[in-house]
Amino acid sequence: MNPTRKKLTLPSGATCVIRALSLRERLSFQKGPPRPEGKPDGEQQGGEDVEFGFRIQEMILLQVCQSILLSDGREAEIIPATVKPLHRLESQIAVDEFDQADADAIVRGVFEMSGIQIGKEAAKAAPTFPEEKAVPGQPGQGSAEIQQAPHGTA
Repeated sequence: MNPTRKKLTLPSGATCVIRALSLRERLSFQKGPPRPEGKPDGEQQGGEDVEFGFRIQEMILLQVCQSILLSDGREAEIIPATVKPLHRLESQIAVDEFDQADADAIVRGVFEMSGIQIGKEAAKAAPTFPEEKAVPGQPGQGSAEIQQAPHGTA
């Protein structure tokens, strides 16, 4: 199998083929949901974060997941939820009706293939800043260089 594609067995017993995210796909959600003024990126926003997560999941299920083989041997295709039930084929599953555990497994697999860390792994891998012991009345590290810089060069 192509190294950019991988066969994945899902919790339901179904299998599918996934691929790594393209650069364009990664860039489409790299920034995250918009943040109101004064709220840092890491702070919980509630509804915006949930909606953003659903958009990422939907994009992955519709564009990155390919050829699903259900546990009963039938092939299936994930389609947008906007396709009306009367217009769906028997082999089509709307993205909002797809098994959530399977959807989560697909997203984790795609993120892993794409080198994207999520959850606790991302928190562990995040860079940390060295702690500076603050002494009341004393300038912090680096402040001596700032204080010694001649006027007009800083």
